Amino acid sequence: MSKSIKLSPILNLLFKVGIALTSMGYVLYNLFFRSNEFSRGDGGEKVDIDIHYILNFLESSLSAHSSAGISLVILLLLVALNWGGEVLKWRRLVHEVQPASWGLAWKSILSGVAMSNITPYRIGGYVARVALLPHENRLKAVSYLLLGDFAQLLVGVLAGSIATLMLISQISIESATISTLEWAAWILLLNGFNGTLIFLGLKVLSKRLIKIKILKRWSNTIQGVQKTSHEQNALVLLGLSTLRFVVILLQYYLAYTLFGWNIDFITTLLVVAAFLLIYNFLPTFNLFEFGMTKTAILLFLLETFYGKSCITFELALLVSCSSFLIWLINLAIPALVGSIFVFNMNLFRNHNK
Repeated sequence: MSKSIKLSPILNLLFKVGIALTSMGYVLYNLFFRSNEFSRGDGGEKVDIDIHYILNFLESSLSAHSSAGISLVILLLLVALNWGGEVLKWRRLVHEVQPASWGLAWKSILSGVAMSNITPYRIGGYVARVALLPHENRLKAVSYLLLGDFAQLLVGVLAGSIATLMLISQISIESATISTLEWAAWILLLNGFNGTLIFLGLKVLSKRLIKIKILKRWSNTIQGVQKTSHEQNALVLLGLSTLRFVVILLQYYLAYTLFGWNIDFITTLLVVAAFLLIYNFLPTFNLFEFGMTKTAILLFLLETFYGKSCITFELALLVSCSSFLIWLINLAIPALVGSIFVFNMNLFRNHNK
């Protein structure tokens, strides 16, 4: 009698190979085949920004500035600090479900980066981050991981809205765009403040949430929050999220100076915090991202706050190269590494014995 074909292992293999190849292909295509054309707009100089142009630009900057090498080393070290903060958050949250090693945490985070790059709204990252856990713990783990992302969102909203208001307070220009940004910043600041209070008081609030019918399906997670020292966890999550946010701000500042933009440190922090706030609410799809969306937002803010005259062709080039460098070290390289760990995932439960 012939043995029945076990579909789960076959589906697992096909999905893992597909995800890994798609993630690797996405990064390699952006690195070696994709280019973005920049033009002065008056029929003058045109530049195709690709990996060769950016590396040549970086090489010339390193040769021209003695401190550029140190900036590049610090920039790379901050990558480990950035994702290390996310690993700490993941491990602390998953510990509410099951013990997790440091190795498992790093594999989960990096495979999450790989899958988030090839799925709309980065939803694949949630799947990958729990796919290394036993099937019975995955749904609970996703619920806890959402708390970590919510903490990161709160930090970004609070910092970005405050930064936007500070930038507006420094200028005397009045326009419909600035008025819209100001109102939006005040609304987001209020919501961010209220959201933080709810986040910190979630343990008390959960006693009422569990009585709402629509939230019954999340009863295990809500009860789990009641059983943990949520107040302490919430403060730690907000602290780690703040650390990651500051690290990203520093990375952008170092990248800008590395490519020759002599911008004031405080101004850099404010502008970057403001454009990250806008970027977080855009329906972006990382598969088509090359750092260009963030470049466009930054140039829009600079033109809005400081006038069109400050936007030069050279500035657009160095900002684009800086955005690409941040994309390369923060997302592309971790995604390549994470593509390898995708093969450790078991996406489908095997019911066959």
